[in-house]
Amino acid sequence: MYDKEIVAELESVIWHFERKADEAHLPMPIKVEVFLALKDRQDAGDGWFYYCVDPIQRCLFWLDKVDVNWMADKVDSVPDPAYLSTLSLY
Repeated sequence: MYDKEIVAELESVIWHFERKADEAHLPMPIKVEVFLALKDRQDAGDGWFYYCVDPIQRCLFWLDKVDVNWMADKVDSVPDPAYLSTLSLY
């Protein structure tokens, strides 16, 4: 990453993400991967998208409440919308 502004923004996002996880007192998986993606500057507002993966349980999760019902129509590996839930981790 050669763009110093993006690196600084990424570091800020990571810092805020870690604080949010700490403040929520969530039991984090033993192994977790966090994927961050910079929003297209043409999208409404600036910022980042993220999702977390627990590779042991083979599941995606977020620290925020997220509507994932769109996955039932868009992702072939979701056999039934009932597999999706908006369970709050808080």
